[in-house]
Amino acid sequence: MDRVPTQAFTPDQPPAGPAPVLVVIIAWLLLIAGIGQIVLGLLRFPLSVWSSVLALGLGTALVAISISLRHMKIWALYAYSVVFVVGIAAVIRAAASNMNTISADAEVVLELLVLLYLWTIRQRFGK
Repeated sequence: MDRVPTQAFTPDQPPAGPAPVLVVIIAWLLLIAGIGQIVLGLLRFPLSVWSSVLALGLGTALVAISISLRHMKIWALYAYSVVFVVGIAAVIRAAASNMNTISADAEVVLELLVLLYLWTIRQRFGK
């Protein structure tokens, strides 16, 4: 009788296992930030529809990225990279208008470290 082989590890499939602790922490922080953006967008709605829509969109994206990072989905890594690049553009715009950029610079450095970490462990992400 022929035995059906079990699924073997291939380079396309990352090894099974839980997400690293740091990824779980990052996912929780992104979830909190996303919920905060959604609340901010809802509170800001009577004042400015455009900024509310942007805040709601960003909040929704952060929640989706957070959930997918927790499940180690590769598209979440790419989406977080896009959010990071858009955030850099926002910091450049703020610096051009002479806003307080010290906290913005610290935020960019922190986000860059998170992005570098996620790209360093990208082999552990699945499809």
